[in-house]
Amino acid sequence: MFFSFKSAFLLGLVAVSAASPIANPEAAAGDVSFANHLHARAQIPAGGVTCAGTHYTHDDIEHALQQARRAQDQGGIRNGQGSTYPKTFGNKGPSAGPNSLKTKQNPDALVFPAIKKQLYEYPMGPGGVWDGHQARHSAAVVMKEDYSYVGLMVHKGGANNYVPC
Repeated sequence: MFFSFKSAFLLGLVAVSAASPIANPEAAAGDVSFANHLHARAQIPAGGVTCAGTHYTHDDIEHALQQARRAQDQGGIRNGQGSTYPKTFGNKGPSAGPNSLKTKQNPDALVFPAIKKQLYEYPMGPGGVWDGHQARHSAAVVMKEDYSYVGLMVHKGGANNYVPC
């Protein structure tokens, strides 16, 4: 016999445990609404993103994420209005008006409805990367705490008036 019963049993346990689902880290305790939803990790589009009339290449966005990490490691970069970047982003968009994101499927008007974790924003600048010295664009890259890409958004003026690009 090539395998003992013990070896076959252990191999079976390994196969079953490897195929078992794990808890969704974005779901709240007791929340089962995420049970049937799979969320792919957002990837920077190969062709880039056009936001507020400016095209940002894949490399522009990737460099902005890298700059956000460097800025955070150095205590953040302050802009002229006293904000420090990267900064937390509450994921709230307009719930009324022409840019409203509020729908039946998105009653909280979230800019990125599939994401429930804390998000951070870092402004885009000329050539994609904002270093704190030049004018920043109205577009910002949005990331998770681990600096993984979520998307680009643009500020349309007014409180909570962010829309995805």
